[in-house]
Formats: sequence, C-alpha cells, structure tokens
Amino acid sequence: AARSTSRTWASSASCTRRASSSPRRSCRRHSTTCLRLPPSSPSAASRGSSTSTGCLPTTSESCSVAAVKIEETITVDRPVEAVWALFQDVEQLARCLPGADLTEDKGGGVYGGRVAAKLGPMTATFEGECTVTTDAASLSGEVKGKGTDRAGGSVGQVDMKYTITPAEGGGSTVAVDADVVLSGAAAQFGRTGLIREMSRRLIDEFVRCVEAKLAAETAAEAAAVQAAEVKGLRLFLASLWSWLKGLFKRG
Repeated sequence: AARSTSRTWASSASCTRRASSSPRRSCRRHSTTCLRLPPSSPSAASRGSSTSTGCLPTTSESCSVAAVKIEETITVDRPVEAVWALFQDVEQLARCLPGADLTEDKGGGVYGGRVAAKLGPMTATFEGECTVTTDAASLSGEVKGKGTDRAGGSVGQVDMKYTITPAEGGGSTVAVDADVVLSGAAAQFGRTGLIREMSRRLIDEFVRCVEAKLAAETAAEAAAVQAAEVKGLRLFLASLWSWLKGLFKRG
C-alpha cells in the first residue's frame, strides 16, 4: 500500500485585516500549518526578517492572497521504472487529481485544463494551462500552472517539483514540493487549519489512484481508474472541526 507524510504551510501575502493579538508559536512538527508574514508586513519588517517561521491565527476575511507550501513524501510499492512511466503520462496522472480535467494537449509539454475545488460554501473552477518539464537522468520533473476562476475572478498558480527515488526495502519514494498561490475569493482555501485537512484528503485520494493504476493488469484497466470525488460538505465539516480543535489547543 502507498504511504505518505506531509508538511503544509499557509501564509498571507496581502492582508487588509488580521488577528494580531494572539501569541506566536513555534512550528516544527509534520502536518503543521503556519502563517508566514511577508516583507511587506509592518510587523515582519520591524523584525528585520523576510519571513517569519512562527504560527499566527488568521481568518478567511483577513487575506486577499494566500500562499501555501506543501511538502509531501509518498511511498509506493512499485518499482521506480513503473512509477516514472506513469508520471510521464500526463493524461493518466491528471485523472488521479480530484477535480482536475485535462482538456487539451498543446504540444511541447503545454496542456490546457481546469481544476474544480469545493470546500463547503466555497467553490472555484480554475481554467488555464500548465507546462510540464521532466529530466529522465534525475527522475525528476516540474509542473507550472496558472488558472482563472471566471465566475469569482480568483487566480490560482502552482509550481510543483517532484523527484522519484528507490525506497528502502523496495518500491519507490516520490518527494513532492509545491508552492500554491491563491488570490481573490479563493484565498479562503488557504485559511490556516482548513488547507491542511483539505490537502491531506486530496493527496490521500491521489495516492490511492496512483497505486490502483500501477496495480492494473492491462492498459485498459489502468485507463479506467480515476480519482474519486472528495465530497465538499464532508471535507468542509472535517476541516472546520480540525481547525477548531487547533484553536482550543492554542487557547
């Protein structure tokens, strides 16, 4: 079975209001969501540092831009060659991303598509394109994408890098490092606490789908495998509960 560990940070890049009275806390553990203050923030500038590594509560209304850092390590019980081959099939890999729909292969590693995200009452469908580059020598690749939610005017950008290496005891390890920037109303998806649970559940479904595709005995069976929908309301309630528990622990 596939296994994964992750670290997720959420940060605000442009804030109009924020709750600044809460004490700062150190964030060193896995699966911890942190708020980073950018150089433009008065409180960060006064300390003479470009970013802060502490934690600070925030609200969905506080920021018009949210930056999310995701570091994920996935272990798959399949040989490196098989995992690398799947990651080169962009169409099949996209089918393992909940809410993603690849609409066009523009050539030269450029693809058009859309990504739908729903978290309770918050919904957004980003339409745009991504550029995929790979390096067979280092078994690594990079995906850069940008999309716009025409209905809400939000913009999403992602820069994801991955590297595949042999895992101890057999199988493969996929290390993923992604930077996601959301602006406009969609910045609510980057709210501290909620984004951690949201990304964890989406990644769990991605891992399940990848494992199923690699376990398929025929190409037709592999092509038929796709990510299941992650229910928005259930995800919202679970995420909200995790966020509230975090607030009580800090209190």
